[in-house]
Amino acid sequence: MEKVNIDSKRGYFYAIASAIIFGVTPLIAKMIYARGGNAISLVFYRFFLPTPILYIAAIKTGCEDMSLSVSEFKKLLIIVLGYSTTPLLLYSSYNYISVGAASTLHFTYPVFIMIGLAYFYKLKPNRIELISVIIAMIGIFMIMDIDQLDSFIGFTLAFVSGITYAVYSFYLDKSGLNRMNIFKICFYMAILSSFIALVFSLLTQSFVYSFSLETWVLTFGFAVSISVIAVVFYQIGIKLIGSQKTSILSTFEPLTSIVLGLVFFSEVLTLQKSIAIICIITASVLLAVFGGDKKLKADNADKLNN
Repeated sequence: MEKVNIDSKRGYFYAIASAIIFGVTPLIAKMIYARGGNAISLVFYRFFLPTPILYIAAIKTGCEDMSLSVSEFKKLLIIVLGYSTTPLLLYSSYNYISVGAASTLHFTYPVFIMIGLAYFYKLKPNRIELISVIIAMIGIFMIMDIDQLDSFIGFTLAFVSGITYAVYSFYLDKSGLNRMNIFKICFYMAILSSFIALVFSLLTQSFVYSFSLETWVLTFGFAVSISVIAVVFYQIGIKLIGSQKTSILSTFEPLTSIVLGLVFFSEVLTLQKSIAIICIITASVLLAVFGGDKKLKADNADKLNN
């Protein structure tokens, strides 16, 4: 196996860091819900509140032209379709099945990324990627209690959220938009997604705007943690190591949730959870040690500055 170069190592770091941040944010979300917020409104705030920060970051990192061509806008719409609908579908599924069951179904998206890359772009996974995704999926399903799947609607919403997230991930990877300034694309993704989320929350009569100052601070912190840090890290991971590897490493998100449950909520470390932890870590180690790209693009580092 080819030795993993420095760009790959950076990619693994950003992908895992993104997953850990995503795994921590549910704690903040629970605090917001306890203070009068709800999941659908939080999706809107997650997209909308960080937009000024993303715009300023794009300018500060050398993006002199914030305009989009017609071709870029069309590609962006496809990405936003997957990016914005994912949390709306996933959070809506919580009304029908448990959060654990829904999250497990959502985390089938590395499989759909593999299928999408193979079907649309004729890019088959190498042996290490295939073994890693199988091991990671075993770990994910070890977390779930089948008895929690007691609603077809909830099952469908959570399952489709995995498909939409896969579309966002592999199309971003292959559309060419990942060469755009990362804060610029995140800015436009946030603007368009916040509009979709706002319309959805108004149609479902779930929009909440009356918060205490403390809740607004928590909501702002939640939004920045995801849209400015976690999402940006995820996209850097895609730029450096591709959507397939990044998605596999993203299984650190439910692993983080398990650890937080053990530390903060005195949950019991069962045999199933122990196996899940071992599987997810094993999959990540396989990628990190043996998953070097044979034809890693030489311009990966330059992409981050474009």
